[in-house]
Amino acid sequence: MSINRTAIINHFNVADAFVVHSQGQSGGLWLIWTHAVDIAIVEHNPHYILAVCNSTSTSDQFGLVCIYGDPHHRTTSTIWARVLHFVVNHSTLPILAMGDMNELMHPNEKAGPGRPNISRINMFCDYMKQCGLLDLGYNGPAYTWTNKRFNSSPTFQHLDRSLANIEWCTKYPQTAVYHLPMIQGDHTPILTMMHSTRPKTNSLFCFENWWLLEHDFNEVANQSWEKSSRRPFHLKTKYLAYDLKKWRKAKPNISTQLSTIEDLLQQQSKPPHLQDFSTQKHLISQHEDILRKSEEFHIQRAKKQWAKLGDRNTANFHQAITKRSRKNTIAYLYNPDGTEATSPNQLADTLLNYFHDIYGITSPSNSSNLQNPPDSPAASPLHQSSANMNHINNFQQAHNLQMQQAHNM
Repeated sequence: MSINRTAIINHFNVADAFVVHSQGQSGGLWLIWTHAVDIAIVEHNPHYILAVCNSTSTSDQFGLVCIYGDPHHRTTSTIWARVLHFVVNHSTLPILAMGDMNELMHPNEKAGPGRPNISRINMFCDYMKQCGLLDLGYNGPAYTWTNKRFNSSPTFQHLDRSLANIEWCTKYPQTAVYHLPMIQGDHTPILTMMHSTRPKTNSLFCFENWWLLEHDFNEVANQSWEKSSRRPFHLKTKYLAYDLKKWRKAKPNISTQLSTIEDLLQQQSKPPHLQDFSTQKHLISQHEDILRKSEEFHIQRAKKQWAKLGDRNTANFHQAITKRSRKNTIAYLYNPDGTEATSPNQLADTLLNYFHDIYGITSPSNSSNLQNPPDSPAASPLHQSSANMNHINNFQQAHNLQMQQAHNM
């Protein structure tokens, strides 16, 4: 039985809907929206809906690509050719592509009989690159489809996903994708939230390689180290990290430094007889120094992939780094009693309890004091027994690991 647009609007009490009817017993697409957006359909066929969305409250505009990949892979190239055409024609818009792609991105996205088709995997990744789309990752079960042959040898695959371009990642950096429970059918519903919010937590210290290029780094580091010259090594590094964090916060970030220099260079665009070539030379030198810092910043995050895939500060590579961080986020964990830990504190407690059970660790009563340096370095003890210090250090390493995972939320 064919379902029409009016029936969908009345049933779900929404503003409007667009229906691409199924072909026999397969396919069929519904696009349903509320009064929060106005949607203009640009193009459609049984495998996709391409649309431009306008927010009624903010006037923000973005492109939407809804895909039902060809399960027989006969028209896959045609589908992605039309998606590429849409992306190119709306290159300035944030674009979100989501749906049942019927494709894998990696061999480990399949579990069960038969080997993944590496050729198709490579082809799908090439389509994504041509369209400038990045995988947004997910929270929840790894596989989104199963053939439900549980009495024999079931197959599980990750076929459904959300993709986005650089503009989307910049405009909506808090986008989160959730794989919901598979209640009916053989696919897991996916939920993409544009404005996922989580409470902020205190960040742990992380040394940045580009700091070594700052002219005053050595002076700050030496002064901090000298202040703790009589203290144990673990306290020296603790206070050094504390002082470096204060030093870093007092500096403008790299992008601000770069913008400032580029503005000054722009101001030098004058007729030749009015130009100050000495100033220009100095600004160009500073600009090159800041670019080097920015490059070090991204090399540290991209690791070996920088040399293979990247060049100096391309926007696409910057967003790939952001995507990797997003995919490493822990959204929730199950406790032994079956309850879920979702907040940063709950996640930290769950992980700490796990390590307590393994190593038989009892939390030291003053463990919270290890998180932040006291106001006065002189207030800290100079000597502790090595056995007790090793115990505290081991606990602190485990605790820091869990808090870092919680912070990534």
